[in-house]
This record gives sequence, structure tokens and C-alpha cells, in this order.
Amino acid sequence: NGSTKTKVAVEGIVDKVTHEPDGDYHIIIRPQYLPLPVLVTEAIPEIKDLPLPKEGDHIKIWGITRFDEPHNWWELHPVIGWEKL
Repeated sequence: NGSTKTKVAVEGIVDKVTHEPDGDYHIIIRPQYLPLPVLVTEAIPEIKDLPLPKEGDHIKIWGITRFDEPHNWWELHPVIGWEKL
């Protein structure tokens, strides 16, 4: 499911933030000038003191990449940090 050492950072607009049944938060990111969401990122409760961005925020977000087999996509999971741009 990906390496725990493969870290990336991406920039985009927060399209949606949802609280999942497992306690994680999905933060859906899209490019600034495209209407469709293209990347799922997940903030986990074990990483304390990490506030959630708001929908519409332009951010840079970073974390560990892994392949989510049940959904058949790559994602950032967990999110390690983010900053508003």
C-alpha cells in the first residue's frame, strides 16, 4: 500500500471536507482552475493539533502517499501538515 517514506506535497483548492465513520477526515483537493476534485487526502485523529482547512481554501498540503485498494486510487494518507496560500 505504498511506502511510509514516500512523502509528497500538492497545491490546490479544498473542494470538500467530510468526517468518515472510521474517524478520519477526507479532504478533497482539486487544481485551482479545474472544477473536478482529483485527489483524496486523509487527516487522521492520531495526528494531534492539525486543524482542518475549510472548503474553498487555497492550500499546500503534504503527507504520505499510498494506494487505497478498496477505492482503486492513490491518496495522501495520512496528511502530515498543510498551509493556507
